Amino acid sequence: MQQLLRYNLDGLLKQLPAMQTLEQLPGLGSLPGQLTERLANELTTTTYKTLTGSFEDPVGSKLAAQLMQRFGEVLARELSQEHALEEIRSLLQDLLEEIKINYVERLSHEDLEEVMEQTRQLRQKAQQLEKDRRN
Repeated sequence: MQQLLRYNLDGLLKQLPAMQTLEQLPGLGSLPGQLTERLANELTTTTYKTLTGSFEDPVGSKLAAQLMQRFGEVLARELSQEHALEEIRSLLQDLLEEIKINYVERLSHEDLEEVMEQTRQLRQKAQQLEKDRRN
């Protein structure tokens, strides 16, 4: 949650003309990043304390339960819509492509024979574990 907030706050602050000016001043270039970090920390800490405190209060507990139920309903509804499924498919395809690229790149950097030997060793260990489990 903190990373998501940090990312969104950073994007928001970069759009503000005042922050763009501050970044250019000597010694203040890191101020927007520090501000983003501080805001994200404060927001997540406050949210966490609020949520955990609400479970101790009967009314707060009821509201939190309603929030969770509503969140589940909205999530299920959104996931059942075609555009959401298409976006999930697209993201999964991108992820698989990224994994494939990284795997192929890693193989091109490693000795293929070493990878084969590691695979053999893993298979032998798995066979030995299976044999031990049976006994």
